Amino acid sequence: MTLATSTLRPERASDSFKPLNKSDASYKLYIDMPHQRFRYLENLLRLSLKASPIVGLMGQRQTGKTTLAARISKDYLTLDDEETLELALRTPKNFLEGRKSPTSVDECQQSAPLFPALKEHVRKNPGYGQFLLTGSVRFTSVETIKESLTGRMIELELLPLCLTELHQRPLTDPRAFLKAKNPIPLLTAHFQKNAFKSPDLMDFLKKGGLPGICFLRSDTLRVRKTRTQLKTILDRDLRMVTRTTLDYLTLKTFLEEIALQQGDPFDLSKAARGARIALNSARKLLSGLESTYLIRSILKTGETQGRLIYLEDQGTASFLLRERGISTEQMRVADLNRLLFQQLYAQLNYGRDGGGGSLTHFRLKNGALIDFVMALPDTGMLAYSVGTGSTASPQQIGSARSFLARYPAARVLLLHQGQQFREVAPGVIECPFSSVL
Repeated sequence: MTLATSTLRPERASDSFKPLNKSDASYKLYIDMPHQRFRYLENLLRLSLKASPIVGLMGQRQTGKTTLAARISKDYLTLDDEETLELALRTPKNFLEGRKSPTSVDECQQSAPLFPALKEHVRKNPGYGQFLLTGSVRFTSVETIKESLTGRMIELELLPLCLTELHQRPLTDPRAFLKAKNPIPLLTAHFQKNAFKSPDLMDFLKKGGLPGICFLRSDTLRVRKTRTQLKTILDRDLRMVTRTTLDYLTLKTFLEEIALQQGDPFDLSKAARGARIALNSARKLLSGLESTYLIRSILKTGETQGRLIYLEDQGTASFLLRERGISTEQMRVADLNRLLFQQLYAQLNYGRDGGGGSLTHFRLKNGALIDFVMALPDTGMLAYSVGTGSTASPQQIGSARSFLARYPAARVLLLHQGQQFREVAPGVIECPFSSVL
């Protein structure tokens, strides 16, 4: 799946991250309120408000949109409040008058009449940074508001916290691994800086990166809040973009089937059978689940077609797997794949190219496969093969050679759980898993 490219981008990759300083007034807030984090998207969001009258901040519920919007805005409104929603529905024109810039309107997809009123308001009152709209469903997926703000809004996506963002480390720029003549010193430095051990990875997979959930210390409360979160999305947000009469438990079962298939080519028929729903219904639900930011899909390349589907938040995925009795106490390739997917997707979404590039999966009929292939504009292709051994396996090395036979200008990183760095062959580097995070 290709990510939409923005015309705005930080001058340097490091500009997408603002590290905390003890002299900063926000430092005490960070210490006292651990759910507060400086987000990779914040600098680009502020830049976008200087270039467009309206900015859309989209993402799954609990990703931290409200916290970020409230920190940036001078006026904050939420349509989750019944009285505020009623005003936005009944008199949208008056609702917008006299607001300070920027004004945040949270969960604005709940008021379709607000969108044409916004379009007319910024036409009559030109100026950048007037409104910051947040939403937990794609605006383009809601028929009544689909075309309202075309050409008048920059849309950005706030993802769940990835592993490095959670630990307040700078965002890795994968282009550096491609541009370096010898990337081993660079990979070594990254490994020393991001020396995540297996318990760190398992803890992240268990808790995920939704700030409203992952910082809860009680396992019981996290489970309960995740269950509430899913019910809200499946019973409310999903039905806003997809017509379905299926009950919540059936929808949840279908999502569990998706979680079970992460890392493998997605079999829609198998998922539909597992949830006992019709194939056409399953196909429509997939589109709806993407529109509510619960799932992401990547295309499969090589000799076969298809796609892989990952849940956007891996804490949610772990919850769904546990509902099926699958423990995540022992690291599997599938678990490493879903963790790496979330990290690589963040690197693309927040990177210097403002969301440019694509992430695919490569597979041949002879069994050769590359878990992720990142294509970066004007830079090249960087491939990632994931293993659970202390060194790269013969299968990983063989798959890398098959991939390079088709894409000789690419570079392949063979990831393992040890500490060894080695050039296996021209264009093929063996390195620890954490060195690319």
